[in-house]
Amino acid sequence: MLFLDDLQWADDSSRSLLESMYNDKRMEGLLLVGAIRTGEPTSFSPPYNSRMRNLKIIVDSLTCEDVNKVVSKALGSQIEQTEELSKAIFKATSGNPYFVKQFLTS
Repeated sequence: MLFLDDLQWADDSSRSLLESMYNDKRMEGLLLVGAIRTGEPTSFSPPYNSRMRNLKIIVDSLTCEDVNKVVSKALGSQIEQTEELSKAIFKATSGNPYFVKQFLTS
């Protein structure tokens, strides 16, 4: 299994490498799992006749409620105590999981 994250930002060289892997018969036993964030433009698309199995995972934004769960867990606080902070973090990050983590670590 090969996991690739942020395929929405794959460059031409990466897409060429993936294309050659898809068509290589030695790759038939490999499972490619690729993550793409919703709302991001991407040119990643596995070919229909690929020899390699593949799975596309779309990573969506967190809801404000989800952000609150993350914040309360990170701070070791009750959900009710972190609601206002979570709303501010959600507003600043639009629920992007990466940005939520960056916000919390900063």
